[in-house]
Amino acid sequence: MKNLAVVLLLSLISVSAIRAQSADIGVVSIVSPLPFYCGTDEIVPSVYVKNFGTSGVASFTVVYRVDYFPLVSKNFNTVIPAGDSVLVSFDPLVLNSGSHAIQFSSMNPDGKTDSNNANNSCSASFEYANGKQVSVAVLTDAYGSETSWVLNNSSGTTIASGGSYASNTLYTQTLCLAPGCYQFIIYDSYGDGICAGYGDGYFLITDMETETQLATGCDFTNMMTADFCVTAAPGLPVANFSKSDVNQCTGSVQFFDNSLCNPVASSWLWNFGDGTTSNQQNPTHIYYMNGLYTVSLQVTNANGSSTLSIPNFVSVERIAPPVIDDIHFCQGANISFFAPQNQTLNWYSAPGQLNPVQMGPNFSIAALTHDTTLYYSYQTISPSIYFGLKDNSGAGGYFNFSIDRAVYLDALDDVVIKSAQVYASGAGNRTITLKNSSGQVLDTRVVNIPDGGSRIDLNFEIPQGNGYAIHVNTANNLSYTGDYGGPNVGYPFTVPGIISITGNNYSNSFWYFFYDIEIQQGFEGNCMSAREPVTAIMSPQNVSLGPNISLCYGNSIELTPGEGYADYLWNTGSTEASIETATTGLFTVTVTDIYGCDATGAIQVTTAPEMDAVIDVTHATDMSSSDGSISITEISGQGPFTIEWSNGATTFSIQNLASGEYLYTITDVFGCQLTGAVVVQHSVGVEPNRHNNKISLYPNPAGQMLFVDGIEDASEYRITDLRGAVLLHGTLWNNGDGINIQSLPEGVYFIEIGTGINMKRGKVSKY
Repeated sequence: MKNLAVVLLLSLISVSAIRAQSADIGVVSIVSPLPFYCGTDEIVPSVYVKNFGTSGVASFTVVYRVDYFPLVSKNFNTVIPAGDSVLVSFDPLVLNSGSHAIQFSSMNPDGKTDSNNANNSCSASFEYANGKQVSVAVLTDAYGSETSWVLNNSSGTTIASGGSYASNTLYTQTLCLAPGCYQFIIYDSYGDGICAGYGDGYFLITDMETETQLATGCDFTNMMTADFCVTAAPGLPVANFSKSDVNQCTGSVQFFDNSLCNPVASSWLWNFGDGTTSNQQNPTHIYYMNGLYTVSLQVTNANGSSTLSIPNFVSVERIAPPVIDDIHFCQGANISFFAPQNQTLNWYSAPGQLNPVQMGPNFSIAALTHDTTLYYSYQTISPSIYFGLKDNSGAGGYFNFSIDRAVYLDALDDVVIKSAQVYASGAGNRTITLKNSSGQVLDTRVVNIPDGGSRIDLNFEIPQGNGYAIHVNTANNLSYTGDYGGPNVGYPFTVPGIISITGNNYSNSFWYFFYDIEIQQGFEGNCMSAREPVTAIMSPQNVSLGPNISLCYGNSIELTPGEGYADYLWNTGSTEASIETATTGLFTVTVTDIYGCDATGAIQVTTAPEMDAVIDVTHATDMSSSDGSISITEISGQGPFTIEWSNGATTFSIQNLASGEYLYTITDVFGCQLTGAVVVQHSVGVEPNRHNNKISLYPNPAGQMLFVDGIEDASEYRITDLRGAVLLHGTLWNNGDGINIQSLPEGVYFIEIGTGINMKRGKVSKY
């Protein structure tokens, strides 16, 4: 038992050690970005990375992503001892103004898999404002409590304020102001300003970047107004944009240029992601087909341009049309597409074509010779949408006064108010009237509403426009919801791109009469489905055996039109999917696909004739002479021919050659090549320091094997014909090694073993 306990203890120690040594690196804190940036502040993404393991780490990877942009990855070769942290940074960021989110992740410690992913990520949110830092300084007089101020933007909205000050005190507030014009208003409740004998007060507004004074003053009565503007430094534009909601009935989207440009932009280039573009600043675009679309904007000013691309920025989910299957046809056939249930469709030749080429349940095309794609859609009744307060629960009551009550609304598209839930105190007729922004009556409904809750039909068709009102006659005893003097009940109530209920003619503390409102986009039949492609596919389209080809002697080629056909018929009689040939001729194949369509392909194959060469050799006088020569006197095959020698020569005869081996490559008109080697020898003569150069060759004459004695160590050998052309070569390793000469025809041959002064030569006959 003691031994078992020791084993278990050792096992636990071993496992613990393995776990402690596992690679573990993590992100512990984000240093940058900070929560807020203004204008030209540089954003340098930076994080602390910690080694949570027990051994040092010398390399690792950190990635980050801002919003929807692609990942940014960087490898760091930085040593982090066990338990220590290190600060790592990336290149500066360039961002548009607004709210952003960033996430960092660490990985790959020393190229290994991180054993603990729980500490690998860290995220933060931050704001970036494309503006300037502006200082607002106020020195109060002896009556500081009398002083207050507001700062309004060009729309009159107050964006900053100050007050409740102590006396004779300097107050400074730093603001981030976007380029534009502003109004500073300072008040003195006593009416004597802040420098009228009770101190030396003042206000001073300063551009902190340029240290420029924008506004100042002190001498006024009850109030003083100072107008000033903040300008961006001239530079490259910063592209930015937004959009309206997609009108899923029409596919229409309004895009808005929100770029920052100083100087102002001179051009815009939009890419809507569906193959279309626009150079308008704020274009409206129609998407005809469902899908996710990446949108980009390039904006240009006098200093250059910048581009912003947002993946999957637009999602189009229009009603889908009926399904029509693709058609396969044989070349020259007549085809027709048919809509299911004989529905009337609009047919287009391109996805963005404005007007249909035909309307009806079918579309026919005669004598087609290529693939043809059409696009189709149909008019449909848009589905019902319900919005507004769901019921009359909560504070409220039943309206019974001598004044009409009305609901105000804007129609963002043609819309039909189909029905609504109402609650009545007593049954009876109620008159409901639709009016336009001028008060003109457009439509009227007299509805007999039962006591209690019920759904009533209205069917008001409201054209796109603003300022509509739906009135209910006096003494109606219909339920309203709200609290007199209470909070806004939630106006506006909006269905993006369709309708918005903006309020009523009394108080937005109340919701009048109509609950769970049913609407329909577009008048009946005006909502168009998305377009869908349908294709007539010519089958088979192309049958190719490839370009005409020339083969070198002895080579072959496999011919195939490709797989997947039902039948094959070659002019050779073969019915296989492919054939192999090494002969000259015109080869054709007829294929038949699964639809019964035929097509034919052809190829011309030319086989080059066999090449051979007759070579004459003049050997060198001795080993120190360069008076040898080689001449190629006859070449079989098809010329014209070219030649290249290993010594760089390009003629068929070469002179002034020393003894040695010369390689040649002859090329014919087809590009086929004949290669070989020629040996220029020299007379033996008397050579100093020559050792025994005798070798023993047996048997001689030889049949299939030739054996060699008389070599001292591993030596190269060459067997040549009487012209010096090298026929066999290799290495002999020991005395008695054999050379396979079975491939040589009968005749007399020379053998050379070794090189230089140690070369040994012999002659052998082959029978």
